[in-house]
Amino acid sequence: MKTLLNVLWHFPCMGFMIALFTWVGGAIFYVTILGAPIGSGFMQLGKFYMSPFSYRMIDKKYLYEDYDSDLKESYNTLLMLLYLPLGLIAGVITLCYIIIFTLTIVGIPLALILAKTLSTIINPINKVAVDEYVYHELMMDRARGYINRYNT
Repeated sequence: MKTLLNVLWHFPCMGFMIALFTWVGGAIFYVTILGAPIGSGFMQLGKFYMSPFSYRMIDKKYLYEDYDSDLKESYNTLLMLLYLPLGLIAGVITLCYIIIFTLTIVGIPLALILAKTLSTIINPINKVAVDEYVYHELMMDRARGYINRYNT
C-alpha cells in the first residue's frame, strides 16, 4: 500500500518536483555556510518527499543520545531564531495548503504528507528522515523508558 501511495504522490501530484525544489533550497542554505544546519534539514526533507509514506521526520536527538553539545545547541538556537520569521511564513502557507487539500477527497493523502512535515518546515534544524519502522522502534524505546521510570 505504501508503494502505491508513493507512486501516486510522484506521478499525478509531482512529488519529485517538490523534492527537487526542497533540495535546491537546501543547497542555497548550504552555500551560506552559516545556514548549513538549515540546509541539512531541507536535504533530509527532500529525502522525505521522495518517499513520504515510508519515512518520518524526527529530531536527531532521538537517534543519538549525546548529539548536542552546549556550543552546538546555542548556535542552533541562534540560527533557529534567525530562521523563525521565514519558517513561520512557510508554515502558514503549508497550513493553507493542508486546509485546501483536506477539502477535497483526493487531496487528503497530500494533506497528511504536508501535516507530517509542518514541524520540519517551521524548524528544519537537526531534523532527519528515518524509515517508518525505525521511527516506531524509537518511540517504543522512549515509551519503555517512561514505563521504567514510573515502575521504579
